[in-house]
Amino acid sequence: MQPLPAVAEFGIYMSGRVVFPMGSEIGWTDILSPRRWDAVLSRYSIGGEAGGNITGLKEWRKSVLVIFKETGVWLLNGFTGDLSATELTPVTDQAGCISHATITAVGGDLIWLGEGAVHRLTEVLQDSPQLERMPLSWTIPDSMARINWQAARGQATAVLAGGRWHLCVPVDGSAINNAIFVLDVRTGQWQGEYQLPAYSSPKIHAALRANLFGRETLALVIPSYVLGQGDGWHDGFGTGDIPFTLRTRGYALEDISLKRFRGVVVDTLEHGTSSVTLSATVNGTAATQTLVTGRTRNPAKYLTFGKADRDLTNPDDNAQEANREDYSAAISEDGIKVGTGVQMDVRQQHRLRGMLTGVARWVRLTISAAGGRLRITAIRAEGYGKAE
Repeated sequence: MQPLPAVAEFGIYMSGRVVFPMGSEIGWTDILSPRRWDAVLSRYSIGGEAGGNITGLKEWRKSVLVIFKETGVWLLNGFTGDLSATELTPVTDQAGCISHATITAVGGDLIWLGEGAVHRLTEVLQDSPQLERMPLSWTIPDSMARINWQAARGQATAVLAGGRWHLCVPVDGSAINNAIFVLDVRTGQWQGEYQLPAYSSPKIHAALRANLFGRETLALVIPSYVLGQGDGWHDGFGTGDIPFTLRTRGYALEDISLKRFRGVVVDTLEHGTSSVTLSATVNGTAATQTLVTGRTRNPAKYLTFGKADRDLTNPDDNAQEANREDYSAAISEDGIKVGTGVQMDVRQQHRLRGMLTGVARWVRLTISAAGGRLRITAIRAEGYGKAE
């Protein structure tokens, strides 16, 4: 028996063994003996040199080891107990993995970052996993093009938290992970992008799923400390190709009879939104009425009344710097004072309003923006003699 090789950059624990890569081979330790392995018998070649080196490992369905290479994916079935009956099956030679830390189990599927795209392995038929024909990232080609793929190899990381898959990658020429692409796994839609504040450049070592006050959320491990509650990291600057659109139900103003609409008011909480547009559709009118267009918010104004603009120039990452938005607690000699900082999910309060024309039975609103974050808090529609 020999000690584990020092060359393995990662490994997983599966079926009582530590499994690790060695070029295009995998090795594994004795059961319940993570420091002992047989350098001759406890190794397995995965497709020879085809597909390049092994870049990721993942346990799947308890007895299946999924092996990711630079340009391929393989399954090692029966990887439990006596390994004499294991069976190696190729899945694809069209897509590999560039970072082990991005491989994430989502229900019965696996999602990971490959060269140029995000892929999903799914099981349409029992015991017959398949790579989805279209990458999950096909709808955001411009965002994928911003990734520094050379730096992302072995460094990109991801985690599933709160129904969202958070992918941490280096973008815009950065050599470290400085952006987070967010995928809603329930809808299959990309929700947006978070970027660490412009005044800060910590390297994201790992993304974790945390439970904060009963709410599942994202936490990032960076040098010296952990950032939590990730919805507030986007500083509102920069552009991307992940716009969003919100559509409401139809508002009939208490009954379905004809009425003359006067206008609508929509209260929102926003952060760093750009090109905000409010439009309305009423039945009986073919054309959509545009009520508000081209609104862009200043992300430095995290509160709209009685507060100075948020300071975006903090080169030393000083937690005590005024107006820090990425700390929700201050540390002093008396201990941690919860609530003394600026809450990371604070958003600006705004009001969108416009006049409507025409006689109709109901009105439905649509709000769209090119980026940032927006939440609707209240809607008021007014018509002749009635309001809702």
